[in-house]
Amino acid sequence: MNSRDLKNNIYNEISRIAKALSNANRLEIIDLLANGEKCVEDIALQTGISMANASQHLQTLKKERLVVAKKKGIQVCYSLASSHVYHAWSGIRDLSLATSPYVQDILNDNRKTHKYDTPRTWDDVKKERMSFYWTFDPKMNLKKGKYLMRSLFLLTNCRIDLKKYLKINW
Repeated sequence: MNSRDLKNNIYNEISRIAKALSNANRLEIIDLLANGEKCVEDIALQTGISMANASQHLQTLKKERLVVAKKKGIQVCYSLASSHVYHAWSGIRDLSLATSPYVQDILNDNRKTHKYDTPRTWDDVKKERMSFYWTFDPKMNLKKGKYLMRSLFLLTNCRIDLKKYLKINW
């Protein structure tokens, strides 16, 4: 296989995944699944589409290995296949927020109507002494009791000494 064929094969695979992500309902499903495992019935209810339609969208996402299915009794529940799926979704979302005035206008109008707080930036959070970000995944326990920092959680108004509770070299 020459380099042109190799590139064509790679870009064809990437375009199949992009095609699976190119539907608004499927993006919403990925957004829902980013919050945890959901059964088809819950996905249909939360997205406002029929169970048959939700099932078809989930099958498309499953075919491209973006979600995984698990049978629970008579129900089939889905979750994201990996954190890469979430990162792809958040990248698309962030790109649309940065480049689409229409999306920005909708969000700004919604914030004004519903009196949401202004979104905080990472710099805002770092300036506050009482708020901080930290990540860890206890399943990824490393040698000598150290933990691998991973999933992001916001901890607010927390006055604990992390060194005391976690054996981490800062």
